[in-house]
Amino acid sequence: MGEQSGERAVCIRQDVACLVLLAVWLLSVCLATGACLAVYYLCQHNLQGVVASPSPEDVLTEAWSLLLPVGVCVLNTFISLLYAHTQRLERYDSEHTRLYVTVLRNAMLKVSILAVLCYYWLALVPSNVSCWESYVGQDVYRLVIVDFIFCLLGSFCGEYLYNVISTRCVGVKPAEFDVARNVLDLINAQTLAWIGVYFSPLLPVIQLIKLFLIFQLKKTSIRSCHPPSSWRRVGQMQTLFISLLFLPFYLGTLALLAYTLWGLPPSSVCGPFQGQGWVIQAVDQWIASPQASHPHSAWLAWIINIILHSQVFYCILTLIVLVVMYFLWQVTQGRKRLIMSLRQQIVNEGKDKVFLLRRLQCLQRQKGTGRPRPQVSTITQ
Repeated sequence: MGEQSGERAVCIRQDVACLVLLAVWLLSVCLATGACLAVYYLCQHNLQGVVASPSPEDVLTEAWSLLLPVGVCVLNTFISLLYAHTQRLERYDSEHTRLYVTVLRNAMLKVSILAVLCYYWLALVPSNVSCWESYVGQDVYRLVIVDFIFCLLGSFCGEYLYNVISTRCVGVKPAEFDVARNVLDLINAQTLAWIGVYFSPLLPVIQLIKLFLIFQLKKTSIRSCHPPSSWRRVGQMQTLFISLLFLPFYLGTLALLAYTLWGLPPSSVCGPFQGQGWVIQAVDQWIASPQASHPHSAWLAWIINIILHSQVFYCILTLIVLVVMYFLWQVTQGRKRLIMSLRQQIVNEGKDKVFLLRRLQCLQRQKGTGRPRPQVSTITQ
């Protein structure tokens, strides 16, 4: 009866853990969905204000235009904090699994919000705003600046000021430096700079200044933070962070810029490409112009024509990328096998040392007791 009651209690605990895990994941998805809906509502409200505004340079209109970037940064900050608190209910056995789940949820939130913003900038704005490139550039610029302000406030209030209070109050633990959250914030900020580089060419300069100031600020605030308990695991997740930076963010940005250059007609009242069917058409016209046939420019026109209109070039480029990715994957697998073999070798050497120590202890006992060595008897037939 005792064994049956113990097994039943273990089953009940497992069922409760599964229900809690399902509830937390459902809550995370609902929070991300609610954030996307809130951002979409703010985008619609912002667009209506711009369309209905009699003068674009009105102070009230400029103030209302800050509602979208502030709302996006507030949602990113507070929902990330909610994710950090709700994961404590799951009680994962492995710290590695907990970190992966945290990074996955925050990446899902940031990618969803960026997807809504890109739909707003590239689908709704061009059909409602005459000079839509300048409007999108201003929106991205505001979002980068407000994100920097929230980063400053989070570092000062959430890390430095909280740790100053914890040193003077008894029973308050200092805050840990969340490496995963800070890395994801940097990835999100870099993605915004990539998206806005076409609409605001000076945005990379602003991004460089922003990253330099953030580095100096984090270098100061990390001294007052408690070291993270899982810093070794975070250091081992460098491959995951690079994969996240490349796969959803970098490739997604390339797809958006390709759609902007090849699929969206430029505005007809402003910009260097006004009057063209699409941006690439200006390049085609330059290639067909007499200036491109000049001996000093013929090679450049030929290269641009190959890059833009040759399917063979893209096939060869894709093949090279796949070969390089396969080579890097094989190198990674080889290093993993080497690490596993070295670990097994260390384990075997440890077992050999234990065996030799036991044999040495047995010999020392035999010499200490003065007993003669056992003689091997031979049986003769």
